[in-house]
Amino acid sequence: MIKFFGIGRLTRDCEIKTTKSGKTVCTFSVACKDNFAKERTHFYDCVSFGEQGITIDKWFKKGSRIELFGYVKQETWENKEGKNQSKIVLHVDKFEFVDSKKESGSTAESVANKFNGEVVDNAPSFNDDDIPF
Repeated sequence: MIKFFGIGRLTRDCEIKTTKSGKTVCTFSVACKDNFAKERTHFYDCVSFGEQGITIDKWFKKGSRIELFGYVKQETWENKEGKNQSKIVLHVDKFEFVDSKKESGSTAESVANKFNGEVVDNAPSFNDDDIPF
């Protein structure tokens, strides 16, 4: 399993659905700067379940900054034409609110070095001005 840690901005509003079994599913996508190629931005589809998903939907909208912890999963399905399709989805285990610089004077770097209490040497470093929206 590949663990994921990142700080980014939502690229669209969250979408809430309920499965046939009654499970709440929140889907959204985020944009995160590349740690090595500073001019490059990566876009990730994300999913969160249950109360956590409901909370994300309530408090985060397009453009909101969010800190995510979770794991990467490759989801596969068969399309209408019968061809196999797949995509990488970030399954969110935990999230944190990230204040804007204007509100708290903090930057993404001030929170980028934590991952479940551990220091992360290769944490992304960028600020609000690096995000294209």
